[in-house]
Amino acid sequence: MEYGIREHALLWGLLVKNSCEILGDAEGRKILGEAVYAYGHGRGKRMAETAESLGLKNDMTAFFLCGEWKGKEGENISESILKEKESGSVVHRCRWYDTWIEEGLQEYGPLYCAYVDQGICDGFDGGFGLTIEQSKGRGDETCRFCWSAPCDSQRLAELRSVYKDSLIKPFSFHCQDLLKAVREALQKQAPARAEQILQQTKTDFMQRTAPESAELFS
Repeated sequence: MEYGIREHALLWGLLVKNSCEILGDAEGRKILGEAVYAYGHGRGKRMAETAESLGLKNDMTAFFLCGEWKGKEGENISESILKEKESGSVVHRCRWYDTWIEEGLQEYGPLYCAYVDQGICDGFDGGFGLTIEQSKGRGDETCRFCWSAPCDSQRLAELRSVYKDSLIKPFSFHCQDLLKAVREALQKQAPARAEQILQQTKTDFMQRTAPESAELFS
């Protein structure tokens, strides 16, 4: 089975929905928010380790280079705004958000946006902060991110021409990594209901994708 942004977004939305319905909205959101922050933190830490292995400084240029994911052409539409002392990104189209709307999960999916990017930034720990100025999940027209450090755009382009997609991890990996973080959080904080939530999510996910997606939950 092929995994992409849609499957990643769907998996997350269903995990939040089922957690909220089984544990109660407040408790479900609390646990899943902590889980996706941990997921993002782990991704940021891997990015920093990748940068170190390439002999790069732990800066914004390495942060953007080592981002780990890539969508299909046209799924996400964004532009970079690079200034002397800060870096920014404006997202006009987001396949995660579009998936939540298409699947009726817009009440649950945007919890991802509230925590994951901060987790990535903290895990990378390059000494710069992140401000999320706008978010589609909060009802804004675009998502606007601002990092309090500059990026060397010429150096970034050079590095990308060298490494191309070799630093990208497949979405099968990202789905498994996300599920692992949520499973650990549920087993720690809601052990009596963890398996129920995971089994319900497995059933729902298979119904909206394909029977082969059961492999993800093994």
